[in-house]
Amino acid sequence: MEHRDGAISTTASSLDCAGPNIAVIYRTKARIEIASVWYSPTSFRVINYKGEVLEEFVETVAACGKQFQAFEKCNALSGLAWARFYLAKAGLIDGSKRGCMGSNTGMA
Repeated sequence: MEHRDGAISTTASSLDCAGPNIAVIYRTKARIEIASVWYSPTSFRVINYKGEVLEEFVETVAACGKQFQAFEKCNALSGLAWARFYLAKAGLIDGSKRGCMGSNTGMA
């Protein structure tokens, strides 16, 4: 910054502590708050303009969430059955149930 007498000054700041790393999508009647860490599967809340929570979704992800990438890689390389087998063996999915991973293979 420059001042009247020609002097120059600078400012510096830093934040070395955890803060609310949430993502927010604003609309006219409500907002969606996506919990940190928002770039991986996570939870969210829909809050109206009065501040009332209209909906809350809580996502629990085992380990660090890398099972989703592992599933896609296994699926691309050798098919759904082998992907389910390795993820169930690693304890990242329940191989005995049907679900979003596809039909039961009987391998886990």
